[in-house]
Amino acid sequence: MIAVLVEEELYDEKFAANWTVGFEELKQLVQHYRPEVVESITGVPAETVRELAREVAAARGSVPVMYTGLEYSDSGVQAIRAVFTLWALAGQLDVPGGLVFRMKENIFPQNRSHLIPNPDMKKALGRDRFPVYSAYRGESHAIALPDAVLHGKPYPIRALTVLGGSIITAWPQPQIWRKTLDALDFMVSINRYHTADSAYADIVLPAATYYEITSYMRFGPMFKIRERLVEPQGEARNDFLILAELAGRLAMATFIQNRKRNSCAMPWTAAAFLWMR
Repeated sequence: MIAVLVEEELYDEKFAANWTVGFEELKQLVQHYRPEVVESITGVPAETVRELAREVAAARGSVPVMYTGLEYSDSGVQAIRAVFTLWALAGQLDVPGGLVFRMKENIFPQNRSHLIPNPDMKKALGRDRFPVYSAYRGESHAIALPDAVLHGKPYPIRALTVLGGSIITAWPQPQIWRKTLDALDFMVSINRYHTADSAYADIVLPAATYYEITSYMRFGPMFKIRERLVEPQGEARNDFLILAELAGRLAMATFIQNRKRNSCAMPWTAAAFLWMR
């Protein structure tokens, strides 16, 4: 689709000149992915590719709906990056109805007074390499997880819960992540369908879809409630409630541990939770 924008001169030339790096190299790259080539790879007719590219460029405000499966594909991070690049070149960035930059003043305020902070940020993985990330997010950086699992640095991680994502297919260096997941003592995958990660899981828990639960979304200054349309299928459960019940069980375990601290030593296992939404 970017090739169509370039070939038919439908892209935002001022944006490309002032706000991009490597645009000339991109123009050369997309020549290898003309619509006819795309048709042979994907089965999507070449004319459909052209018409969609033209419609995106011509629309008075156009925005993609993300997080519907693209992140599960091979090189999912780069695939999503390519979509954002397409939208920017099509002149649909920071315009009414298009992709916009959210300012803090325009975000619906959310009560976070009851959130429990990380009890010991000194233990955050990757804090030495990514101090700004750890300070901002209050958590470990996942890029440091392989060293913790495979080499026990800075301390061993033996269990992992992967929720709503697929590390192997979406993240760089899949061979490293296969080795990492294979080395864990225990792994749980919570998802709506099987992923490459779930092949390494000891337990796979089926998560309900957004059609089967009541939830909320914040869209800038707006707050919206999504109502349940159908009952959860099979044994599927709201993934939030799965985590909430797990948190409740862990709180009870902590209480029992504190009661017994003076009488016996309680073994513990470090567990890392990757939040991939």
